[in-house]
Parts: sequence; structure tokens; C-alpha cells
Amino acid sequence: MAVASIEIACFRGDNPPSLLERDANGYCWCIVGAFDILTRNGGFYPMDDFIMSMFEPTSPFMRRVKERNCVGELDHPDVSELKSSAQKIARMRKIDLSREAVHHAEFKIDVIKDEYGKSIYAVRSRLKPSGPYEDSLERKLNNPEQNVCFSIRSITLDDVIQNQLVKKVREIITYDVVSEGGVKTANKHDTANLGLEDLRDGPQLEVVQSIKFTPNDLDAAILASKSSGMGLESEHSRLTYVKDALGWNKIQVVNSNFLKW
Repeated sequence: MAVASIEIACFRGDNPPSLLERDANGYCWCIVGAFDILTRNGGFYPMDDFIMSMFEPTSPFMRRVKERNCVGELDHPDVSELKSSAQKIARMRKIDLSREAVHHAEFKIDVIKDEYGKSIYAVRSRLKPSGPYEDSLERKLNNPEQNVCFSIRSITLDDVIQNQLVKKVREIITYDVVSEGGVKTANKHDTANLGLEDLRDGPQLEVVQSIKFTPNDLDAAILASKSSGMGLESEHSRLTYVKDALGWNKIQVVNSNFLKW
């Protein structure tokens, strides 16, 4: 049976203290992710035409950016108390505005080199602290001794090609602000000190949370969004888009599977 994942992945590195240049409105450019990169967990995130299309103006993701409502939370969504797969999918895809910390105003993709000289695709965001946790991110951006860490929240289609786990991103949900004890993430310091030509120790991607789901699980989430009576028509539409992006339109499922962690 086909399997996909909703994942949160952090980018790691080790670089000197720094500050980012802010514009007149308080926004700054910061590296928040990358593609064509091997994770510390053994998976490979390739860049492909579908991912490139997600950064085109007409994509659902970039429409949210253009409409000025692409925000990220402080820390990872907590799904530990949720029982059903549909609930977990819904929470991972929902932006909890009570935990908003950052506003993403614009994205760019740049080709940079990793520590081995290999080209990778860095994702940069023009971002600014916002929401209830605005002050938390603002303090980090203004502290040259403290790094600022971001993580991608995405849906990936998982496959094994020549004994390599390949994780094709099929939806970018958002980029969250994360702060994990003992983990140095490269984003703020690498962006400020090393620009786009060379990352001294190279960005490293580590998947810190992954929720597996099957076509049945996604169908359950779609059904829940339709029947909730809570005005989630837009969420139903986006979930249907995800199903299309995963190529699961015509898959027939007999039995429902629970999530495996």
C-alpha cells in the first residue's frame, strides 16, 4: 500500500554569532530549508519539477504567501494526545494562530554548495516576527549570540530507489520556528555570515517528527473536513489537492491502517 508522511525537518549547522540585516519594515532574508539534500536520518529530499511548481505564483502555497497569510508556529505541533489518523493529519496541516511566531512574506530558491561541493537548493524566506510569540522570535533575531532555527512542515511521498529512501515533498504546509536544546540550526548564522556561496560545515537536514499515513487515513481526514460542520470547505479542498499531488486519486483501499511512528 502507498505510504506518505507529514514531517517536520530541522536544518543544522555550526557557525559564528551573527545578526541579519532587516529592511525598513522589519523583515529579513533567512535560509529556512533546502532540497537535493540527504538527511541525517538516511532519507533524501530531491528537488524536482513539482517542488519548483510549488514556488510558482499560482500554486496553493504561494497564493497564501501572496495573500500575506503564510505564517509559522513556535515549536512543533503536538499530536501526542490525538488518537485518530484523521485528527493527526488535520493538526499537522493546521496553523494554530494562538502559537503564531513568524510571518513569511516572500520565498526564493538559490543554488548553494554543501560541505562536499555538491549543489543543493536553499530555500530563503523574507520573514518577520508576528503573532502571540512575536517577541520570542524578535529577541532571538536581535541576539547575535543566539541562533534562530526553522523547520519545514511538509507532506512527502515515500519511495525506495536503489536502496535509498527518497522523500518527494508534495505539499509545503509552512516553515515553523523551532528551538531544541542541544541542537544548533544553521539558518540565521549561516545566512548572515556565509551568504549563499559557501556554508562552512554544510546544512544538515534532520527529520525530528514523522507521521506515516495511507490513502485510507487521508480519506478519513477528507471525510472529517466535509462532515465537521465547522466551515472547513477550504481545508477539504486543500486535502483533495494533496490527494491529487500524491497520485492517490484512483487508489482503492479496503482496510484502514493506523499510524506508525
